[in-house]
Amino acid sequence: MPAPTNITTPRFFLGLVNYYQSLVRNMLSIRKPFSDLLQKDNEWKWSVCCQEAFDSIKCILISDLLLIHYDPSLELIVAAEASEHGLGTAIQYQWPDGSVTDISHA
Repeated sequence: MPAPTNITTPRFFLGLVNYYQSLVRNMLSIRKPFSDLLQKDNEWKWSVCCQEAFDSIKCILISDLLLIHYDPSLELIVAAEASEHGLGTAIQYQWPDGSVTDISHA
């Protein structure tokens, strides 16, 4: 995903980040430049801090922190979503208790 160029893109990106926020320690502090940028009366200005936060979050989202190893004994769900801003996919486990967990996300 390229760096945002307008106010809409960071909101879309933060939607993705919010999904994983509970799994990442200190995510609120990591994403603070985005939150500050999106405050109602703030002017749009993509700063070095915003870029660093953006890069850090992307690294976290593709890291092993959020992934689970494949287990062929569990049921798999393949999910996809598309919009005018991009395409997202996920491979998920269906656990015996009915809960679902991502094992891959792109």
